[in-house]
Amino acid sequence: MGGIPPFFAGGGGVKAKSATVEADTTGVVHQLRAGLTAPITWSRLTGPTRFGVAASGGVSVNPPLAAGESISAVVRGVSGSTAVEFPQTLTGQAPAPNPEPGEVIMDWRAIATAVTDLSGAALPDLAGQQTAPTDKARSAYINSAAVGDIGVVYHVDAHDTDLILSWWAATAQLTFSVLIDGVDTGFVELKPSSTTSISGRRQFAVIPAGAAKTIALVATRASGTSSIRVYPLLHKLPLNGKAPIFAGFGNSLTHYSLGDGTTGFESAMQAAVAGSDPLWLNFGLVAANVDTISAAIGRVVADPRSALINCVHLFGIIGANVSSSRPYTAGQAATLSTKCNAAIDTCEAAGWRVIFDEVSYRPYTPDAPAEDPATQTNGSGPYNQAVIWPIIRDRYPDQWDDTYQMPRTGTYLYYLYRRGWIGDGTHPSEAYWAGFQAHHAASWYIWVLTGLWSSPQIEQRIATVEDSFLQSDYDEVTYALVYAPTSAAKTAIINRQVAVYPLVLLKTANLAVIEAETYQTSETISAAQDALDLAVAGGAPTANMAGLAGTTALQARIDALDVLTVTRRLRINLGAAASAATYDATNNTATGQLVLRDFAGAEPAATDIILGYSPANSTSTVNGVQQAVGVAPNDFSGSEMRTYIGSNTSGIWACALCGLRPDRKYRFYLASARAGSSDRSMRWTVRGVKTLQSAIINPAGVSIIAPNADDSAPPIGPITPVNGAAFTASASAGSATLTVAAVTSGLLAIGQVINHPAFPAGTKIIGQPAAQTGAYTCDQPATVAAAAVTPGTSTGWTIAINVTNAAGNTSSTFVNGIIVEELD
Repeated sequence: MGGIPPFFAGGGGVKAKSATVEADTTGVVHQLRAGLTAPITWSRLTGPTRFGVAASGGVSVNPPLAAGESISAVVRGVSGSTAVEFPQTLTGQAPAPNPEPGEVIMDWRAIATAVTDLSGAALPDLAGQQTAPTDKARSAYINSAAVGDIGVVYHVDAHDTDLILSWWAATAQLTFSVLIDGVDTGFVELKPSSTTSISGRRQFAVIPAGAAKTIALVATRASGTSSIRVYPLLHKLPLNGKAPIFAGFGNSLTHYSLGDGTTGFESAMQAAVAGSDPLWLNFGLVAANVDTISAAIGRVVADPRSALINCVHLFGIIGANVSSSRPYTAGQAATLSTKCNAAIDTCEAAGWRVIFDEVSYRPYTPDAPAEDPATQTNGSGPYNQAVIWPIIRDRYPDQWDDTYQMPRTGTYLYYLYRRGWIGDGTHPSEAYWAGFQAHHAASWYIWVLTGLWSSPQIEQRIATVEDSFLQSDYDEVTYALVYAPTSAAKTAIINRQVAVYPLVLLKTANLAVIEAETYQTSETISAAQDALDLAVAGGAPTANMAGLAGTTALQARIDALDVLTVTRRLRINLGAAASAATYDATNNTATGQLVLRDFAGAEPAATDIILGYSPANSTSTVNGVQQAVGVAPNDFSGSEMRTYIGSNTSGIWACALCGLRPDRKYRFYLASARAGSSDRSMRWTVRGVKTLQSAIINPAGVSIIAPNADDSAPPIGPITPVNGAAFTASASAGSATLTVAAVTSGLLAIGQVINHPAFPAGTKIIGQPAAQTGAYTCDQPATVAAAAVTPGTSTGWTIAINVTNAAGNTSSTFVNGIIVEELD
């Protein structure tokens, strides 16, 4: 750490030290510490040979100590030309029992009399979270963008039990030191392998019980590291030893999706059990098979601090074996079972409570061969049933659901249901980690603290379809039943599935009729009739029920539909005019109006339809986004559509189509894209005689937003235009600005002719604000002044479009293109 900071400078000899170790413990039972510069070489000067001291400082006792038995020796540590000697006494104590459900301590924050940085300046945020608030906040941190060490110092009164100083670093390339009253304790990282980075993984040090003291955590950055952020906590071990310290062993799913930190798994644990204050130690290793995970368990067990871990989550520890050896064959079970049991034996010998969890469901896409949820024969399911299930049933009956003959954690079925979140066929996409964290917290963590299990996943699936009546939810019940073994409970689920099926058919028919009413094409009307025929044949109710139209009403709605044909097609590129033969373009102008052409025929034909547009904080960029993939008639696949117009902030983009025909309807296809970016979701609002909205989502790397199954953009409409607006507005003589205070009916937009006392007859709007109210630009100046309450009207059949950021998108709004179909 580059020397002890001046704040901790001080002298004084090293006094006698003592420690307790669990009775009957073998191997390394204690780690010697001293305020010397590493490396330190240790030895035993006097004392019985039973007291073993390794050069690394590891103390072993052979034969082991009994409860209450003590043994002493004088030990020596040498660093260069400096040495320290002191007597060391070890006393055996009975192992603390594993916590039973409901026995884990909730309140164990250590109260610090002061919390400062290395210079002595107060850190009120860190001090505040040591007062054990109801929410057990842990969001405070120390940080620095400057060079040099940073740290936190806790000033504590005398304490009768050990303290736990823990932290996690949001910054890589840091090393840590823990000092007590200015003396370096020789902190050693606790990690599952020698090469594992501790960035994002909680670490902890034990502060022995005793008199008042200062406890310092110092972070030292590697050369070239700029900013540092570290989140520390200080806890006091409860007298019964049942501290809520949890650890996870597994492969990359544990390593990544159950990550540490205030936004990681600990947050999910706290959300699952209000007022809880857990520490989560992540020992997951990427691509680790059961042998590698077993070695990691052994490495952690060898550290004396492991005795403080109360409960471990062994999550899918044969997952990597499944990936490399699938599909399952009967000969694999014996070897894998033996290795799993050996890993569990090591955990139990360490005094840990074990949660032995299934391998998650893995689609194994895009790699071939993929796993089919309808059969589940080529993935982790058979391995769970042959290897994991028998171990849980035999060793941990309280984690086994006798009713469904399945593990209570329900992990496989949860991942099966959320397989769309598994981006590469094995690992959840980062955007969905929180969902998987919530599942694990809601299953085994709640049980450990309260003794209660969440409802079985298969019951959650059937309850979902009984509420939604969606075919997709019905299919999920079928997939869950494929995995479930035969039981009376499974039969009951099947019966409930059969009972709800007529309403599922009715819901499908309702959705098909709505789609037919939206598109009004021969294809959608025919599909609606087919769906309705299936519903009738399947016994769907004729009368309305459960919020659904009955088959009689649906047939009447289908009979009332006429096929709409496209009379004109407008294709608008909101950017550069790369191909005038294919699109009309706004030509990188932020605000203006564009006379549109009809692209329905072989050659573009002139129309009297005007597009007026006026985004806030607008930019327009060429090749700013990836081109979308689409199919006719809403084809956004041309390179021209790689341009966009939009807002640099979370503002609003607005446009209007004026000069439409009142006897026609209009359907809109809208595209927005920002490939390679985080969520840029937005909401389109299309207003005519009625208002239609569509929430359109743009996940990272997806170029067209909310596509249909064929990658085409979802339509909005048909919608009928409205003729002008009634409004009140002010004006100044000689100015072409119409300042609208209110629009009392209709739509006001570019291209309309206004009737207002301040302006000459025939005055047309040529510029508009993002909202309906505000400053409009006219093609003629006002001849007289008018107050804000002065009424006016406009004419022109119009449909307006507004784009706003959807919830969660606080960045930029990007709009690529619009295709409008005029329908008759």
